[in-house]
Amino acid sequence: MSGCKYTTILLDMDGTLMDFDACESRALETVFARHGYPYSPAIRKLYNGINSRLWKEYEKGSTTKAIIKSTRFSELFQQIGVKGDGAAFNIEYLDELGNNWFPIEGSFELCRILHDSFRLYIATNGVSRTQRSRIKGCGLEPFFDGLFISEEIGVQKPLAGFFEYAASHIPNFKKEETLIVGDSLTSDMKGGLDFGLSTCWFNRHHAENPGLPITYEIHSLLELPSLLGIRSE
Repeated sequence: MSGCKYTTILLDMDGTLMDFDACESRALETVFARHGYPYSPAIRKLYNGINSRLWKEYEKGSTTKAIIKSTRFSELFQQIGVKGDGAAFNIEYLDELGNNWFPIEGSFELCRILHDSFRLYIATNGVSRTQRSRIKGCGLEPFFDGLFISEEIGVQKPLAGFFEYAASHIPNFKKEETLIVGDSLTSDMKGGLDFGLSTCWFNRHHAENPGLPITYEIHSLLELPSLLGIRSE
């Protein structure tokens, strides 16, 4: 067991354990090709702008996941002149996304190392069916004691309700013994800080921190074990 103060680690999924950009790119390309719709880097950029705006609204609590699912492709199709059913297309896209997993370098090794010393939980804002399919398919599922997915909880990170739910479903949960690890300053780090948790920002792309008082910052997943006093073999 580790000699550090933490007993429990919450790990974000997309952008932390999984390369969501790679998964998204493959899924979009596949489903657009299936329908014969035009697809290009410019169309993906347009989609990403729409999707990012909607997810930021979701994090703030000003929209719902159902609205995201039903409108993001409808809005995209309208802008690119495609006559298609955006809601139905979204279902196909999510199914395809669930079939794609591109683990970020070091994710499997990190989970293997931490599993021996900590209780590990996934904490994600993703879609339930998609996230469960991906975490199982990539082989990481056995390392985790549980999965907390916003769609199943009904509340998303960074809102307190997400963390309250997780805390109530982790045996003998203690804030001072819990660390959240994630790539998002707005959902993972802010949510963890607001709830009174220690935080570790996985700053893979060396972005600038606007001033959040995070506990740790790493640029590679395998930096984490040594920060926690764990020797990797």
